[in-house]
Amino acid sequence: MRKYNTILDLDDFAQDAESNAMNWLVAFKCKYPLFKVTLFTILKRWDRSMLKRLHEFEFLEFAAHGYTHVSNTEVLDWDRKMWFDILADYESMGIFAKVFKAPNWEMSQLGYHVLHELGWAVAVRKEQIKDVPKGMKFYCFETNMFGVHGHTWLMKAHLEEGKFDGWYKGTQFDFVSESLEVKI
Repeated sequence: MRKYNTILDLDDFAQDAESNAMNWLVAFKCKYPLFKVTLFTILKRWDRSMLKRLHEFEFLEFAAHGYTHVSNTEVLDWDRKMWFDILADYESMGIFAKVFKAPNWEMSQLGYHVLHELGWAVAVRKEQIKDVPKGMKFYCFETNMFGVHGHTWLMKAHLEEGKFDGWYKGTQFDFVSESLEVKI
């Protein structure tokens, strides 16, 4: 049976004050008791012990978002070994959902295939679904009418534009990992 829960995902979760958005997320959790959010996290921009402590907040799900995110095209330069090494680093933390989103969705065919081979899902834009290998799990906020996508460093602007309007105390939320589709 289909669930009709809001799925909020935010990109660029990093340690600096502007990019972690924890003040906004804690406020949402207080206002909406069933609140959950998937944070596409840039691992190299975090003190790992702090990230592990934040994982104790059950309303936060961490997913991979590039590695350094120094450029939007960073994953286009990764070879097979680099893909394996970086995904192994994320997995070694023991706190990440196996969902990967390339910075600015700039993804390579090699990336799709390595992710699929290792049992990871990928977050894509609607026009990229055709590139996802058959049988691979994926998430696309544009094809999920309950998907809400944003950026941690744009929370004030998102509020002003009404991105989170329509939520109420009883709004139910799902993580991205709970909302995956399989490419047919």
